[in-house]
Amino acid sequence: MKAAIITWVTYNNYGTALQAFALKKAVEQYSESCSVISDRPIIESKKEKNGAAIQKNKESEQKETHETGIKHVLGLYHRYILHPGAICSRLAAKHNNRLAGKRRTAYMSSIKAIEKFKTDALKVYPIETADQYASLNKQFDVFICGSDQIWSMLPINYNPYFYMDFVEKKKIAYAPSTGSYHIEEKDKALLCELLRDFSAVSLREKVCVEQFENLLGRKVHWVLDPTLLHNGDFWNIIAKKPAIKKKYLLCYFLENKDWYFSYAHSLAKHLGLKVVLIPSRKQYADRKETYCEKVGPEEFVGLFSNASFVLTDSYHGTIFSLQFNKQFLYLKRFSDSEAFNQNVRVDSLLSALDLYDKVVVDNKEFAAEDLYTIHYGTVDAVLNEMRDESLNYLKNALEIK
Repeated sequence: MKAAIITWVTYNNYGTALQAFALKKAVEQYSESCSVISDRPIIESKKEKNGAAIQKNKESEQKETHETGIKHVLGLYHRYILHPGAICSRLAAKHNNRLAGKRRTAYMSSIKAIEKFKTDALKVYPIETADQYASLNKQFDVFICGSDQIWSMLPINYNPYFYMDFVEKKKIAYAPSTGSYHIEEKDKALLCELLRDFSAVSLREKVCVEQFENLLGRKVHWVLDPTLLHNGDFWNIIAKKPAIKKKYLLCYFLENKDWYFSYAHSLAKHLGLKVVLIPSRKQYADRKETYCEKVGPEEFVGLFSNASFVLTDSYHGTIFSLQFNKQFLYLKRFSDSEAFNQNVRVDSLLSALDLYDKVVVDNKEFAAEDLYTIHYGTVDAVLNEMRDESLNYLKNALEIK
């Protein structure tokens, strides 16, 4: 049996790459082969739709660049001719810029490392145009909707490709997410049509299971994110140890919020740790905490494995903290009042592990009472049970006897 996984894979995001890798490895236990299919034509089509707006912005930027150039020359005259003392400040700024340049280089090397991981470890099945997807029916026996928020109905995310509308063979779903707590009334009829010929359906968030069961009139399973189908020993095999001599507080943030860093420094001072920030955003090149070395998926896992404490606003940052039995705090990324907040994925996981009330920190200054000890004997026992149930679902859905 040859299996194909349909999921997000073009985005250069650590969680995206690692969840695809984890599901591929799990499916390979039960199949002759498993391929992760490239979604590049789908992602590129989204970029094309925004092309006109991007071109307009470029024209505006060119005009602003010309005007800014004139202002820059005048600024130099005022700064260094009329006020020579400012040269010392400029030299100090140059030193900081060199460090920022090193961090930017590390960021670009990290992006290349994620791409290399997708080529070497994921071996992404190449697709050049959307018209080629139908031909995959001749190559594979079963198709699996993978994890991540591929079933989000937001216009920025929705595409029938991620519901495998081109597939004529067996379809199953393993842990896709809608990214929200509720199914919008306007989306219900479309979801029913998209999912009517799936032979097995599962979701990543427990709160959504009952809604989908009522909508589809069938059994829907609650399963773990693919990265949790394997334990810490599995991930340590691919982990690359970081070149950090001091004990460190690892920060992995998807948002660039000032209060995150204020909290991190207070926490690190309290624990006596060095702050190390994974460069998940280009803007982090301007932050002194940013790790100045390449961080591909293997290095990402290694940074979690060797951390003394973790601070994160990320779902997969939370997962890898759990995988390596780390003491950690989850900084709440979205307000519950935001219409399209993504809190459901972290809420579902932490509630299942009885960690929700202890872990979530919401826009506040650090206080020593925020710290607690996670007793991993209990947590691991729950995760092991859920892991077995999730693997059994996958095995049965693939009809492995």
